[in-house]
Amino acid sequence: MRYWLCLFAALALLCLPAGAVELPKELTDALPSQAERLLEGETGDLLGGVSALWGNLRQEAGKILRSRLKTAAGVLFTVLLCGMLGGLRDGNGAVPDFVPMGGALVIAALTASSLKNLVGLGWEAMEATSVFGKALLGALAVSLAAGGAVQTASLQQVGTVLFGTFLLELIRRLLLPLVYLYAATVTAAAIAPETPLRSLAEAIRKAVSWALGGSLAAFTLYLTLTGAVSGAADQAAVRAAKAVLSGTVPVVGGILSDAAETLLAGAGVLRGGIGIFGTLGVLAICAYPFLHLGIQYLLYRGAGFLAEAAGGGPLPKLIGGLGSAFALVLGMTASCAAVIIVAIAAAMGAAGL
Repeated sequence: MRYWLCLFAALALLCLPAGAVELPKELTDALPSQAERLLEGETGDLLGGVSALWGNLRQEAGKILRSRLKTAAGVLFTVLLCGMLGGLRDGNGAVPDFVPMGGALVIAALTASSLKNLVGLGWEAMEATSVFGKALLGALAVSLAAGGAVQTASLQQVGTVLFGTFLLELIRRLLLPLVYLYAATVTAAAIAPETPLRSLAEAIRKAVSWALGGSLAAFTLYLTLTGAVSGAADQAAVRAAKAVLSGTVPVVGGILSDAAETLLAGAGVLRGGIGIFGTLGVLAICAYPFLHLGIQYLLYRGAGFLAEAAGGGPLPKLIGGLGSAFALVLGMTASCAAVIIVAIAAAMGAAGL
């Protein structure tokens, strides 16, 4: 009798239509429209989504480069003009010593609008990543719990949401103001190179970098420890439930136990779909800020190199320092994205995917 029941169930399953895994509507609605456009609907295939994202970014890179090149060209022109005036001063002493001071102020003024614009762009991406991440982690926790990983789901979701909120507050209240302070200190160091302001600016830059790196290291360690402990508990609970079903339910206990394995496998497929969708969504949200900040940083590094070759002095160091300010904002945006991606990877690892 048991054999025929299993055979009938298998034949019934073969009659069901095949379909793709459907993601929760709340999750798909949380993805910003611009990010969805960059992915061109390729949200279920990791390679296809990355390919679509890369193709769209290549088309936009030229426009961004041309728009950012104006500021870098103005900065480099200022350095060359100051170098020329400095040469006149060295020849006859007619030009006063405040030429480098004026050049530093002009470079700071040219950079101020770009820094404010790109900090705003990066902050918008961080907030969008946070909103999308909360919806993503909620859906992922449900699928983990459906697959038997109840403790892993609760600990990882709560820990990631709390840490993401903490990181955003840390960036908003402390690290972004420190970026502005760093830019101001670098400018002041170029105006008064004999003061220890350059060492202070370097200390601020290192403090921001260490805060981001230390926070991510602590978060990764938390996920590793909670995943190992809760994963063992979840596996024990699943084995106990299957044993109870198989041993206590008459006639169909073994069938229900096998059906539990099938349900767990289905939850694993859903987790994989959510993980791919979430990874692509985070990358698409942060793509434009990454591109803007990366291009601006490279242009300032190039301008600083050319300025150093043209004559040196405090202005090339100022340009390099302002470029580092853009790199810090880029690092903050990348850190917010890394929190979600690391959480996805940890969930997939706990699920054995």
